[in-house]
Amino acid sequence: MRPSEVAGSKLVVYPAKEFPEYHRWVSKVLEVSKSRLVISEECSDVMSLMAAVQAGRGVAVVGDFITPLIGDRVRFVPFVSGAHFLEVGLLYRKSDHDKGVKGFLAASLVVKRIAS
Repeated sequence: MRPSEVAGSKLVVYPAKEFPEYHRWVSKVLEVSKSRLVISEECSDVMSLMAAVQAGRGVAVVGDFITPLIGDRVRFVPFVSGAHFLEVGLLYRKSDHDKGVKGFLAASLVVKRIAS
């Protein structure tokens, strides 16, 4: 499953003015131009980003460093990709019904079963 398959989903991100490198990174991970990112909300820190995802305002592209903080309100699903220094994935609300997220999750389960 390619990260670009969730590129059309509403995204919760850090502010572009303060973190332009984050926006470049997200567009690179999702394989779309920055202008094609669908941003629903900008959050100033990781806790507000998780709260926005939990509230259903969108999904977030994050590194796995966030997993100790997320508890059981949201989930982190790693993207399938080549070797890299940081596990990157999607942070989404457990009850999210977004079509792109559902497709990504279904495909990631298939890939996980094949890899096992």
